[in-house]
Amino acid sequence: MSWGRKARFELDGKLGLKNVPTATDSGMELRLAVFPTLTEALDYAAQGQTGFNYYNGRGDLTSVLPYSELRDKARALARKLQGLGRGARVALVAHTHPDFMVVFYACQYAGLVPVPLPAAIHLGGHEAYVRHLRQMIADCKAAAAFAPDDFIALLREAVDGLDVAVDGEAEQIVALCRQHGARAKAAQDNEAWSHLMGLLAVIQERVGTLSKDRAQVMAGLQAGALLEELEQEMQNLRSISEEIAMLQWRLRRSLHERESNISVLRTRVSSGD
Repeated sequence: MSWGRKARFELDGKLGLKNVPTATDSGMELRLAVFPTLTEALDYAAQGQTGFNYYNGRGDLTSVLPYSELRDKARALARKLQGLGRGARVALVAHTHPDFMVVFYACQYAGLVPVPLPAAIHLGGHEAYVRHLRQMIADCKAAAAFAPDDFIALLREAVDGLDVAVDGEAEQIVALCRQHGARAKAAQDNEAWSHLMGLLAVIQERVGTLSKDRAQVMAGLQAGALLEELEQEMQNLRSISEEIAMLQWRLRRSLHERESNISVLRTRVSSGD
């Protein structure tokens, strides 16, 4: 599958046909280094008439990709790639092909991290190139990998045994990304459920601790109330003790006075008064 359009042909004035690239004049004001992100720059460029033009080794124009089409296709693909999860890395074999640009910008729109991989392979360098691709994909921890048809066999060989969704056609990558997203969501659900169970266990333990603390507080309050009652009883007993002491003193004084009176009477009787 290719996201680019085949080059248009038109008469060259001599009843011959020639390829037609995108316009060289966008018809808009040139703005330099004022865009904070690549996607904002593409959104602006998509308002014009320019774009990418792809040529083969003979210099023939093979396909064109206007910026407007690039933006629309990248946005559409981005919505489908979100199942990988924001921040996931996507390895891209950087071949001169319209699909590379579409997937690259789709990653930008989706919040993914595109990781371009080299597309150069030398005669007799098949094994070395595959090893190099495999090492780079493993190092960047790619969740998915993409390559145009010319490199897909090499890429599949490179990721053999790795946990990477890989395919040459963007639509098939989308299907794999959906599966990856479903697995990621299930893992997140399981993690959330485990976290919830952990929270419930902590809450239950805390409730038990609070119950024990409440029982201890209630026991303390009851002990405090008993101490206050005992103190009040002690004060009552002290008052009673003081009253008893006063009565005893009065009784002793009364007895002493009576004994004194009896002694006086005895004395008077003895003297004949």
